[in-house]
Amino acid sequence: MYYDFFNLSEHPFRLTTDPKYLYLSSGHSQARAYLEYAIRNNDRLFILSGEIGAGKTLVIQDMINGLDDSILAYKIHHTMLNGLEFLQMILREFGIKSFHDRKVEIIDQLNNFLIKQYRKNKQVMVIIDEAQNLAPEVLEELRLLLEMEYQGERLISLFLVGQPELNHIIDQPEMEQLRQRARLRFHIQALDLDDIEKYIIHRLSVAGENHTVSIRKDTYPLIEKYTGGRPRLINVLMDHALTCAFVDSQKEITPEYIQTSVDELNWMPYGEPVEDIHSAQENTLNDISITKKIVVSKNGNWIATYPINKTRLNIGRHGDNDIVLGEPRISRQHAQIIVKDNEIFIQDMNSKNGTFTGSKRIDLHSMSIGDVVTISKFELELVDSADDKHEDITDTLNIVHFRHS
Repeated sequence: MYYDFFNLSEHPFRLTTDPKYLYLSSGHSQARAYLEYAIRNNDRLFILSGEIGAGKTLVIQDMINGLDDSILAYKIHHTMLNGLEFLQMILREFGIKSFHDRKVEIIDQLNNFLIKQYRKNKQVMVIIDEAQNLAPEVLEELRLLLEMEYQGERLISLFLVGQPELNHIIDQPEMEQLRQRARLRFHIQALDLDDIEKYIIHRLSVAGENHTVSIRKDTYPLIEKYTGGRPRLINVLMDHALTCAFVDSQKEITPEYIQTSVDELNWMPYGEPVEDIHSAQENTLNDISITKKIVVSKNGNWIATYPINKTRLNIGRHGDNDIVLGEPRISRQHAQIIVKDNEIFIQDMNSKNGTFTGSKRIDLHSMSIGDVVTISKFELELVDSADDKHEDITDTLNIVHFRHS
């Protein structure tokens, strides 16, 4: 429904690392240029930082896709490890299992692997994402890795990618030896108003060359206000606004749709202090008779039942959601139930692992009585309130016993 209405061939604002969606703002262009320079010069250490959702991963993936066969690039995503575990993780990426080896053996394996690649004229590059989470002992191990040489030549290059806290860590006095090995550091700034417009137009064009979405010019300042120019937030907001327009059978995105979206997402203007606005914006349906509810099951076993008593119920693994599904594969804000014009929809919120009806991944789905939607191992069924098979969850939401099941 969504694609056909806007004449799109795929989702324009899904959170993806597909390089074809990379929009090269001045900041992203400069970041990529610095990355290419560091690779050409076989720099030991390069540090790339940016706010959450600034597009760091997309720039890195675009860079990796452009490498030739002489460069071996390995990506590390798990950073909440101790020093030994981190060295084991690097070896695993190299294709070497070392889970029962001592540290001295692991270091020897690392050194042998790097020398072997050097002799084959291969440049080894390790990219560490979410590097702001690295423990001091891991950073020290990285410094020692950078010291590995053979016949006077460097054996490995490290690219640290992380949030702004990474810079604070690297700038600490005790990190001076590591910091001195980084000739280049770059911080990706947020998109400005002009880039926000170009970014949105670019993604829509990639998703559908002949798409029918139009955006009023006075809409972009409002998008900037609530996203701060962060690409990931722009994606979430634009996806929500397109959904609202689709439900209304409208093809133009106006400031009204953006405002409706930020209200339903409970967003504050970007950068303003977060307050407890949930009660202030509680959108209960006191004037509408509650006639439907959501029954949650897991592996065929009933978990809980939720009355649909709001125009929006958030679904996710974190405790501040209306429907909490405690499993790592479920995103913090995974999906939401939307009530509009006496219809009930379930919308996927750009989750990593998806929301499904049967085997079909959905973006927006109109639900009827008896419909079952699957999120990871959980099943959400829409039933009539007259169905008293299970009691409703009360406002206390006594659900702690299944959050981590």
